[in-house]
Amino acid sequence: MEDIFDTLKKIENIGSSITYKHSDRKSGSMSLLDLAHEHTKSIAVLMEKELYGSAYALLRSCIEGYFRGRWLLHCATDDQVTKFTTRDAQWPKLTQQIIEVAEHQGLPNSYDRYIGKNMGLLDALTHGLSTQIKWRCNDRHIGFTNMTEENISELHREVVFISFMSTLGMVEIAQDTDALLKLESITSEVTSYS
Repeated sequence: MEDIFDTLKKIENIGSSITYKHSDRKSGSMSLLDLAHEHTKSIAVLMEKELYGSAYALLRSCIEGYFRGRWLLHCATDDQVTKFTTRDAQWPKLTQQIIEVAEHQGLPNSYDRYIGKNMGLLDALTHGLSTQIKWRCNDRHIGFTNMTEENISELHREVVFISFMSTLGMVEIAQDTDALLKLESITSEVTSYS
C-alpha cells in the first residue's frame, strides 16, 4: 500500500506545480480533474483502512470527475461551459460524455470498461444497491467479505490510472512541457500497477 501512496504523491507534486491562464472552460475542467485526483487519494486511504465498500462507492465519483473534466474541456459548447460552471444543472449522461471524450481523443472503445454493465456495477456500489449487499455478507459475517487480492490490485490500478490521467489533463490545460516530462518519467511506475 505504501507504493500507491508514493505514486499518488509523485503525481500530486507534478499537478500542484502547474499554472494556467484562467477561462471558465479551463478552470471548470481543472477543478473537476483535481477533484478526481483528490478522490483517488481518499480511495487509497479507505483501502488502507480496509474500508473497501466505501472505497468502491467513491470510485464512480472519481471516474465521473475525470470524464466531466475532460468533456468540459474538449466537448462542451461555450453555452454548456457557462451553464455548468455557474450553476448546478443537468449534465449530459455520463455514458455520452465518455463516448464523446473517447471520440475526441481518437480512441473509440478505449473507455468501454466504464460503460454498460460496468457502469451498472459502479452505480450499485455507489448507491448501496444489490452488489453492496451481496459483497457485504455471507453466512457468518457482515462486512465487505468478498474482497480478494485480485480485487485490491484492480482497485489500485484504477486509482493510479485515474490520478495519472487527471493530472495529464491538467498538464494539457496548462501546456506545461516540464510537468509533462515529469509525468512521462513516472509512466513505468504507473503502468507497473497493471
